[in-house]
Amino acid sequence: MTLPLPHLTALLLSYGCVGALLLATELLRRAGKMTPDTARKIVHVGVGLWVVPTVLVFADWRVAIVPPLTFMVANYVIHRFRLSPLDSDPANLGTVFFPFSFAVLLAVFFRPGEPGNQAFLAVAGLLTMALGDAAAAVFGKRYGTRRYTILGHSRTMEGSMAMFLVTGVLIAAVLGAMEDYSWHPAVAFGLVTGTAAAGIEAVCPFGSDNLFVPLGTAAILWALVEVSGAALGVI
Repeated sequence: MTLPLPHLTALLLSYGCVGALLLATELLRRAGKMTPDTARKIVHVGVGLWVVPTVLVFADWRVAIVPPLTFMVANYVIHRFRLSPLDSDPANLGTVFFPFSFAVLLAVFFRPGEPGNQAFLAVAGLLTMALGDAAAAVFGKRYGTRRYTILGHSRTMEGSMAMFLVTGVLIAAVLGAMEDYSWHPAVAFGLVTGTAAAGIEAVCPFGSDNLFVPLGTAAILWALVEVSGAALGVI
């Protein structure tokens, strides 16, 4: 159920909530209550989860993309001038890619109040990055023993399996909750998309998974939905 708010209210809510998350994690990090890696993961998950309120409260996609584009520019400045210990790798533009992919998915699929609204694709892509990638990192670091390397980039089988499973569940849940899919096609699409997302994440170095995982996941799910819809139309 959408609850569109006036543009200014929606913008203030978006900036306020994301800003509060960033401030809270930074204060906890500085107080020694949280490691930089933990703070980075919490911000990553929290910002990705914000796509759900975004598609509920914004009434225009052109307004909805303003916050992620703002954070993209801000993150680039922070990265360029090394203003945060959470973004210390000069080769990793993940903090810039993530809000960029956020904005692109909203611009392509989010059309509130219109017949062509496919907001579920933006939600699916960004939740895959927020939760699937986070699960891969956590499980890979804690339980990963079987390492493999692709294009000079190392991953663990355990982390990739976590990415696959979490993505599969997320896609099935999004399709069921937002598009009223029955569990058979929802699970099938989740398994296919989860496999693809784990594969994409495995080959993306230097934070580029923050770009290619959400965009790739959404594109693959879009293709599955379109092909299945066309097939049903022929039958």
